[in-house]
Amino acid sequence: MIEVAGAVQRSFIFPASRPAAFAFYGDFSRIVGHLSHISLTRTYEEGRFRVLYDSTELGLYHIRIYCDAVVEPDQKKWVLRVKPLEGKPPIKPQAGLNSSKAQGLYSSESVFHDEGGHTRIDYKLKLSAQLPPPLALKLVPGKILDEIAWNITHWRIHQIADSFIESSIAAFNRRRR
Repeated sequence: MIEVAGAVQRSFIFPASRPAAFAFYGDFSRIVGHLSHISLTRTYEEGRFRVLYDSTELGLYHIRIYCDAVVEPDQKKWVLRVKPLEGKPPIKPQAGLNSSKAQGLYSSESVFHDEGGHTRIDYKLKLSAQLPPPLALKLVPGKILDEIAWNITHWRIHQIADSFIESSIAAFNRRRR
């Protein structure tokens, strides 16, 4: 199995009051559209979702990681958490010649702070999974595969967080016009 794990932390200023920012980011089914490479594939019930990380890495390997998640808003503490959802049947891990899919874990945490008429958001994002190696990589030693996967995941998770911040702020600004 290839160990895939990435985490990132960012702090950014959102151009609205704390209640408006909390409401905007609290709508996960809308906001997930701003996470590059991540899409909503299923809504189980209110606040419970299945998302898919879908990417082609190194221009050749199609990677899909399915994650079940539950949204837990805490408006008293101004914290919005997305945690792994337990109890749903996981997808079966599968490897093709140049592809791999498995169940993984997705989580995020956003903490909202007043910042002079705007809101500072401290944002954390994590994604992890154990993927069966694509058949084309079966002869590559596990430690080398894990190192390659770590480098790709590290770069990709930073890209997802940075584009999420930029895209979500732009979408909010368009809504206000």
